[in-house]
Order: sequence, then C-alpha cells, then structure tokens
Amino acid sequence: MYDFHKTVEKIEDLDWHEMSNIVQQEISTSEKNAYSGKPGCVKHREMGAPEYSSRMKALAFFLGNCIIPAGASSGDIDIYKNISEKLISKGQFKPEVINVFSS
Repeated sequence: MYDFHKTVEKIEDLDWHEMSNIVQQEISTSEKNAYSGKPGCVKHREMGAPEYSSRMKALAFFLGNCIIPAGASSGDIDIYKNISEKLISKGQFKPEVINVFSS
C-alpha cells in the first residue's frame, strides 16, 4: 500500500501538473490514514505510512523547487533525475535542471 517505487512508476510519465497533484494527494491520504485517530491508524503507521509520506514530501519539494532535498538517498536522487529528464523532454523543466545532479 505504501510503496514509493510503485507510485513513482505510476506517475513518472505524467505531466508535471498531474504528477504534482497525485504526489500531494498521496501525502494527504497517507497522513490521514496514519494520524486520523480512527481505528486502524496504528496499523497504517506500522505499514510504513509515515516513511512513505516523508519520501513523497521530498519528491513534492523537488518538483516544486528543482532542489535535491537534504537527506535524500542516492536511490531517490536517481528517481528525481529520471523524472527531471522526462519533464525536460516535455519542455516542462528547463534543461539546466539536470545540473543539480552533477555536484
């Protein structure tokens, strides 16, 4: 249910606007499920909702700012680069964005 990689696979070919909307929805849903105080919220936390939400927030930050979030794993940075290349090819990111991955 809280599989960051599966979500990325579903959204990586979308336009920036659609991708950003879905990422925000995923953040909202995972946090609601984990912290609503309703029955089952502890189970959602145990299933990884907080970690998933954190990674989705980092992706949202990257999509909005084209800055690699502090503490991003090398695997997540590779995901941001892949998404950036796709958005550059669609003209939705400036080509210079790729430079954030060279340092």
